[in-house]
Amino acid sequence: MNKGFSPHTFNVLSTTCTRLTVLNLSRCGSITDNDLMPMLMRNQKLVHLNLSQCKNLSAKCLQPVILYCNNLLTLKLARCAWLTTGAMEALALHQCSLEDVDLSYCISISESCILIFVKKFRHLKTLNLEGNKQVSDKCLYALAKYSTSLKLLNLSGCTEISDKGVKALANHSPKLEGLLVRGCMKVTENSLKLMRNRVHLDRRPTAPVPVPIYVQVCFESWLPIATAERPANLSISESDCTCCCCYFNPKPFHVNTYETVVQHAARIQHVFCQMPYL
Repeated sequence: MNKGFSPHTFNVLSTTCTRLTVLNLSRCGSITDNDLMPMLMRNQKLVHLNLSQCKNLSAKCLQPVILYCNNLLTLKLARCAWLTTGAMEALALHQCSLEDVDLSYCISISESCILIFVKKFRHLKTLNLEGNKQVSDKCLYALAKYSTSLKLLNLSGCTEISDKGVKALANHSPKLEGLLVRGCMKVTENSLKLMRNRVHLDRRPTAPVPVPIYVQVCFESWLPIATAERPANLSISESDCTCCCCYFNPKPFHVNTYETVVQHAARIQHVFCQMPYL
């Protein structure tokens, strides 16, 4: 199919083709609701439907799919700005067998309706949520709990997800084979390392972010020192300080490298504790 596909030709196909199981209209920009709905009504045994980037459609065109296409396993709606929260909720209400779903760059749907969708379709194997900035760790928690058959998950560009959500997937998605997190700046090696041996990732391994320890000092309040950069022989000279301002009203001061500790060592008057505070 292409942008020059005429409505007349499409009407001929929709009239004569009544046993379709696969319908791929991706990037068919000329198709409208009036063209598509008769074809969907005549082909209720559809198994795979792709309407990605069909910009002249509306959520109304999905009515036959929602109500009558009970064998549907694959639904691809990438970059369909016309997809609404109401249409998603109706899909979750009437359908039950979807396994492969593409909702990438569907900017009009809310995170709450995605959560409903995930809770309903518990046999999802492939899910594409790329570019949906409304997706947060809540969706990942739901996927980890309900989508135990999930094999491929695309979260590229979902900037609100973090290590917490990815750790939930690592611990509760045993069948996961591929995870895409390109552009997810809050996702680090601290969570990705938990699944590197069994899951294909689109990010090369990097050194994990060091977990800081905290040294309580009288004059400087809490002093974080990056664990990976703290020399084994690090020592800070101790001296008694009886200054009331220093002892009872410590000032906040934050550093994270050994070099900074040395630079400001003269300001440190007394070390109370060097035990990790996590």
